[in-house]
Amino acid sequence: MLPRRDEPFPVDACRDLVGLVRALYRATPREDRALRRRLVEMGRSLKIAIDLAERTSTGSVGHRAAWLRAEEVCRGLGEVVDVFTPARVLFDSATKAVVGGGISLKPKRTER
Repeated sequence: MLPRRDEPFPVDACRDLVGLVRALYRATPREDRALRRRLVEMGRSLKIAIDLAERTSTGSVGHRAAWLRAEEVCRGLGEVVDVFTPARVLFDSATKAVVGGGISLKPKRTER
């Protein structure tokens, strides 16, 4: 039996996590197939959770299943992302996906 969850499901936060998973996927070298596969599974699981949450009412089995999936993905991301995962790499890979390789973005200058 799934634990009861009466709080509204955080759909927007889960959509944010989907974006983070996509950025992590883009930043992961193609050679790291195991991690890329795991990230794909996490993204799919979040999308299913969002769909379940939007189609079911708070407190229902579907709603609880959505929470469970989202929590499992958060635990999985905690295993994948650590202090050594540079945000700049994620930013650069996401930016490249948006603007392509033809545009060079200058890093922000530090204020003195």
